[in-house]
Amino acid sequence: MLACVPGDQHTFGVVMFGQFLRREGWDVWNEFPLNNDELLDTVRGNSFTLVGLSVGSEGRLDALTAAIRAVRRASRNRNVCVMVGGPVLAARPELASAVGADSTAADGKAAAAWVRTRF
Repeated sequence: MLACVPGDQHTFGVVMFGQFLRREGWDVWNEFPLNNDELLDTVRGNSFTLVGLSVGSEGRLDALTAAIRAVRRASRNRNVCVMVGGPVLAARPELASAVGADSTAADGKAAAAWVRTRF
């Protein structure tokens, strides 16, 4: 599943990354939740291997951190991998571990390559 942080407007990168993964043969679910409840309902209702979350600005990092924690608690897959992306993480990849993610990548092509080697 690929989503933006609930309420975030940064959707273009989510769609592009989804296309990279589809070309790799993955089934991709795009989600553009308005709030955490919508995001968590999707995570509870499906067993995802990877949840990718995109954030548009540094001011939304607290929301990203909260969303990652909530996704890990709600996920049907106890080993769910969380990857994060967006402009702020492309500029400052060290923030990925600070928000609780497993990985980040500079762009969709690099992210798809990471997924290919991980799974």
